[in-house]
Amino acid sequence: MDIEEQLAKAVEQLRQTEQAAAQAQNQLGAMSETARSRDGSVEVTVSAQGRIEDIRFLDGRHRSMSAEKLSAATMEAADHAQAVMARVVMETLRPLTELADALSANTSEEGREAAADDWARLFAPLEETAARGNVNEGRGSARLRDEIHEGE
Repeated sequence: MDIEEQLAKAVEQLRQTEQAAAQAQNQLGAMSETARSRDGSVEVTVSAQGRIEDIRFLDGRHRSMSAEKLSAATMEAADHAQAVMARVVMETLRPLTELADALSANTSEEGREAAADDWARLFAPLEETAARGNVNEGRGSARLRDEIHEGE
């Protein structure tokens, strides 16, 4: 493959990457995730950036809950919504990462390692959030259920 063909291929890959980035940005800009605490007393909505956009107390139970129980229910719902959203964001960005991998195939080993490090740093917070939600789905929810049952 001569240099002109390589350049044309690289330009096309770059164009595809730009399109995928724009599409992902549009999709993510409109996304949110809503989750409820297991007891159904709290509902939290988060944006694609993981920012809490709305907290709703659904059935009036919050009035009789201790501050600790209400806080635990709120955190449970927020953690779950953020974890789900982190997984959605990673899946939405997957085509972009695949295109970036294809682009880096034409670079040096050092360039590929640098690009891999950049992507790892970019996705690390999302992976941590998704993992935190998975851990909290088991541990935190059980603690909240125990607290709620003790108070009934």
